[in-house]
Amino acid sequence: MQNPEIHSVKKDQRFKKSLVPISIVSIILLSVLFFWPIRPHYIVIPIPAPEDSYDLVGWGSTTYSKIMLSSGLNNPAGKYYIWRRDATLAYQGTDEIPSWESLVNYFDEQLSKKGWEKSNTSIPCNIFLPEAAFLTYGENGFVSYYNINDMHPGDEIFEDSVVCLAIWNDKGYSNVFRVVILTSEKSFFTKVFSVFDR
Repeated sequence: MQNPEIHSVKKDQRFKKSLVPISIVSIILLSVLFFWPIRPHYIVIPIPAPEDSYDLVGWGSTTYSKIMLSSGLNNPAGKYYIWRRDATLAYQGTDEIPSWESLVNYFDEQLSKKGWEKSNTSIPCNIFLPEAAFLTYGENGFVSYYNINDMHPGDEIFEDSVVCLAIWNDKGYSNVFRVVILTSEKSFFTKVFSVFDR
């Protein structure tokens, strides 16, 4: 017959051994639940660059960055994740040169398929887009888009997610266009704290 004390000790040892994997899994799950919302969230929009006469590169560069804003007029303080792409488009013959409107229409169509709609305000693109320093909002300059899923009744002009598009003639050449597309997404904590600002 087995001694009850020995049986109890073995049972305790098995219980303690089973706690180790449970503890490890619990720590991993809690870490994921904590860090998942605070990781960077970039809005990446896979739109091909418009075709030009030379098909040189398409998009020239893509960058990921973050911007910290202090509170100001129409821009809540916080961290914003910025995704940016740029391209140079060159056209050979004068009959091939598109208008600024036709290039913007190309992006309107592509962005609307992905749930973005043109905004009637320059905010916040005038903050995030460096080209806004020398371009005007609207024709031959830059435009902004908001995500139709971000709109809530009573929303102000500064939405959670924004796309900024700038198109202009490079160095005055009528057959060369520079194109920049940029997205901005509020960080998790900026979204949380901006709820209290409404």
